[in-house]
Amino acid sequence: MKVSSLSIHWSTYIISFLLLLSLAFAAHANEFPDKSSPSLIPSDGAIGNCSFVDGKLNAQCILAYVRYLIRLIFMFIGAFFLISIILAGYQIALGSVAGGAGGKEAGIKKLQFAIIGFMICAFAFFIIDFFVSALAG
Repeated sequence: MKVSSLSIHWSTYIISFLLLLSLAFAAHANEFPDKSSPSLIPSDGAIGNCSFVDGKLNAQCILAYVRYLIRLIFMFIGAFFLISIILAGYQIALGSVAGGAGGKEAGIKKLQFAIIGFMICAFAFFIIDFFVSALAG
C-alpha cells in the first residue's frame, strides 16, 4: 500500500509540532515544583519594571507584556521552522540514497518553503518588535 506524499507531509508537521510542544513543557517543568500548570507570565513574575506578583503595574506594562508574548510566539515559530528544515534535509538525504527523484525533489521543495516561511516570520518579528519598541518609548 503506497502512502501519498501529502499524508507524509502533514504527519511530519504534526509530529514536529507535538515534539516542540512537549519540549516546551519539559523545559518549564522545573519552574513549577508544585505541579501547577505553566502560565504565560515569566517564572519570576516580572517583565521590565512591571511585577505581576506584587501588582506593581502601569500603562507601560501592557506594551512590555505584548512584547514578551510576541517574542514567545516567534520563538515557537522559529523552532517549528528549524524542525521543518531538518526534516526536509533528511528527506533530501534519504531521497538521494534511495535513488528516487521524487523524494529528493519533494525534500527540496519542502526546504524552500521552510526557508521562505522562516524569512517571512523573521521579517514580521523585526517589524512588529520595532513598532512595539517605538510605542513603548
